[in-house]
Amino acid sequence: MRIKPLKTDKEKELLLLLYSSVYETVREQHPQLLDDIKIYIENSNDINAFALGRRTISITTGALRSLNEDEIKGVLCHEFGHHVNGDSVMLSLLNCGGGVWSILFLAVNICNFILNRLIKAMHNKYGGEAKLMIYGLRAIKGIINLTTKPFEWVLMAYRRNQEFKADYVAYECGYGAELIEGLYTLNNFSNREPIGIIEKLKSSHPNLKDRIARLEYLICSQ
Repeated sequence: MRIKPLKTDKEKELLLLLYSSVYETVREQHPQLLDDIKIYIENSNDINAFALGRRTISITTGALRSLNEDEIKGVLCHEFGHHVNGDSVMLSLLNCGGGVWSILFLAVNICNFILNRLIKAMHNKYGGEAKLMIYGLRAIKGIINLTTKPFEWVLMAYRRNQEFKADYVAYECGYGAELIEGLYTLNNFSNREPIGIIEKLKSSHPNLKDRIARLEYLICSQ
C-alpha cells in the first residue's frame, strides 16, 4: 500500500472541496476530531478508502473513478467515523502485535505441515496398522487449530463491529444516504461476499448488504 499527497489540480479541486465539506460537518458533531487530518490518494483500481493512524485518510484512484461526488462524501464520512471512534489507532496497536501473531500463525502452519507429512508417511508405510497413531496426530492437529483460530475470529469480529460504528457516524452526520449509494456501487463491482460460516468469521468487513440494510433502517426510523 503506497499513498501519496494530492498533486494534480484535478485531484485538489475534486477532493479538497469534498473533504473540507465533510470534515466541517463531522467536526460540528464531534469536536474532539483532530484538526490536522490529511487526505491522500492510493494508486489502485480497487474501490476503497481507509483511515490510518490518527491523522490520515486515503482514498483510491479506483474509488475516484467509480463513485460520484455524493458517494465520495459518504465514504469520507465513514472514514472520519473511524477517527472519531479511535479505530485507526486501535488497529495500529493491533498491527504492532502483528509480528507476534504472524510468528504464532507461521508456527501453526509449520506444525500442520509436519503433521500432514507424518500422517501421509505412516499411512503409506504401515497402512491400517498405523490407524491409532494417525488418529492421534490428527487430534493434535485439530487441537492446535482450535486453540488459535478463535483469536483470529475475535479480532475479525471486533473489526466488523467497528465498520458498523463508523457507518453510524456517517448516518448521524447526515451522510447516511450518500454512504448507502456508495455501498451499492461497491456491491455492484464486488466479485463476491463471504458465504460460509467460517469464511464470514474470517472476514474483516461485514457483508455489504448488511451494512446497507442497517443504514436504511436508521434512515427510515427517523
